[in-house]
Amino acid sequence: MAIKVFILLLACVVKFACSSPIIKHHESRQVGSGFTCQKITIPITLNRTTSKDYTMENYDVDFLRDVQNFTVFRTATYNTKAVYCAPQNAQLAKDTVQLLTHGATFKKEMWDFPYEPETYSWVRAMHAAGYPTLAWDLIGSGESDHPDGLFEVQTQGIVESNRYLASLLKSGQIGGIAYKNVAYVGFSIGSVAGVSLAAQYPSAVEAIILHGYSWNVKDLYPGYLAGLQAPVNTLEKPEWKNISSLYQSQSTPEARQAGMFYGDFDPKIVAVDFRLRDMDALGLALSFAYHFVPAPQYKGPVFLGVGNRESHLLPLDQFKTNFTYYLRRGLLILRAGLRLASVCSV
Repeated sequence: MAIKVFILLLACVVKFACSSPIIKHHESRQVGSGFTCQKITIPITLNRTTSKDYTMENYDVDFLRDVQNFTVFRTATYNTKAVYCAPQNAQLAKDTVQLLTHGATFKKEMWDFPYEPETYSWVRAMHAAGYPTLAWDLIGSGESDHPDGLFEVQTQGIVESNRYLASLLKSGQIGGIAYKNVAYVGFSIGSVAGVSLAAQYPSAVEAIILHGYSWNVKDLYPGYLAGLQAPVNTLEKPEWKNISSLYQSQSTPEARQAGMFYGDFDPKIVAVDFRLRDMDALGLALSFAYHFVPAPQYKGPVFLGVGNRESHLLPLDQFKTNFTYYLRRGLLILRAGLRLASVCSV
């Protein structure tokens, strides 16, 4: 009997060890509000959900049908880079952590923007309010792995990755604190993936904050094309020279401004943003529009922030909802749910 119990315990230990990610911790630094931020590497495994092994040689219309069905096209493990920030005294941490997902041609640094950070840094404002944050580079972005830009860098991959990261945060495998709530914060394609996450996995996160999100799908691709994107290996950054042509980015500061800026903005920010810009992938461009979906099973609070001069924003009279509108510093904020204030202060 004792031997059987020992074997069962050993099997549980082995199973746990095999299922636990090997998260690598790198350098850390102290920041304002008594927080410590640490760079980490998180391996994320995605599993193929299609029976067909697509390649450039057998690429056909079935590929697009599979994209519409939220398919993962490869089984592989990717190393993703992230920055986790929490109070130095774990006892001071709130029970809610923010999971920050950037947009296409951005990277995790967008959440701690270096230009006038007292005004433009999201994480500094959230840390001042007491919220821990995890900002990560999408697969194919920033310091994360850059696999095949068509078959492996897809919007469904962002959805599955965020579901996994949220589970790590709730189980205490990142930072050693098992958070009760994960507030998802997305920008642009990060917002699109957040809505799709809520539709496919309604209980994955407890609150959603969407920046740069729109229901006006018909104008998305003209807006996307306004950026005049080109293969990154033809552009000015030396570190991009060996990147596949399946990755692209804006070719000039003027193109970046046309695709990303409008209205009353600080003109000095354009040069900084162009220097820090990252890349997009063909797989994301093909797949993201299919993830504009309703999420009726998600019951948590939602916070929507869109510029009031955003070219993709629907006229206010076209919203047939009970949203409350706030116009503040050129930002249109739509609020739904009475629990918003308990999740995040903006």
